[in-house]
Amino acid sequence: MNEILRAVIWFVRQPLFHFLVIGAALFAIDAARNPSRSPADIQIKVGEAEITWMIANWRAQFGRLPTSVELESEINTWVSDQMRYREALALKLDLGDSIVQRRLVQKYDFLFPPENEIGKLDDTTLRTYYEDHKDRFMTEWTVSFCHVFFDTGSNRATALSRAKAAIGKVGGLAATDAKLVQIGDDFPHENCYEGARDPALRKDFGDFFVGALKEIPTGKLVGPVESGLGFHLVLIDQRIPPKQMSYEEAGPIVRSDWRDSQIEQAKKAQDARLRARYNPIVESGAVVRALENAP
Repeated sequence: MNEILRAVIWFVRQPLFHFLVIGAALFAIDAARNPSRSPADIQIKVGEAEITWMIANWRAQFGRLPTSVELESEINTWVSDQMRYREALALKLDLGDSIVQRRLVQKYDFLFPPENEIGKLDDTTLRTYYEDHKDRFMTEWTVSFCHVFFDTGSNRATALSRAKAAIGKVGGLAATDAKLVQIGDDFPHENCYEGARDPALRKDFGDFFVGALKEIPTGKLVGPVESGLGFHLVLIDQRIPPKQMSYEEAGPIVRSDWRDSQIEQAKKAQDARLRARYNPIVESGAVVRALENAP
């Protein structure tokens, strides 16, 4: 009996025993995590559909069919990628990876776009939409004007003083008079604008200046008006306010606006269905605690 006990103790102390125990433990863990995995379940099959996809992808990239050698290489690469992909999923390496999650979200949105749920479009639908949202279909206001520019540079006060002093010298000039633009500094854009619209003006002058253009009187030199570049003496020749577009004029815009609104509604409905399924809950106090503990 003592000899048997000594033999057992000797075996337990051997590296081989430790290796067997560790291997058995790993096998048990894998079996517990993947109870249904069998050779048939995990086997990677390369069928006609996969090979057809590879050929089409090759032709799109190179403009020709792959040779047999090239196709065999593509198949081997695809199989290699699939093996690593499945192992990564088995190890749950996709969890917590924002890049993987974003890619899957993009793929989901591609496969199930809200556009697929848009209702039927006809002239009656568009006319009804137009009547219900007439305020959206207005022409843009336009303005024609000339201005004298005074560059603030490094001294805003000096530019403002120069602009105030100059306004008395040019009061009798017409908006198209060339002398008007020779009194101030060189402006990096236009000195006179004809039928200019809001977006282009905001790009050249900034929001405050455009807001002033909508309020100051026409036919009279006004200023100084400040922009993002300096001060201006402004003489508006003509300002055309926005007007209601007819259905015929607004047709393409109505169609585009209707489509955008339908997509937005479909997206909200899709989100509502998903929320009903997953019932997301923000833990009570989680936001406050996170903000308090933020570095």
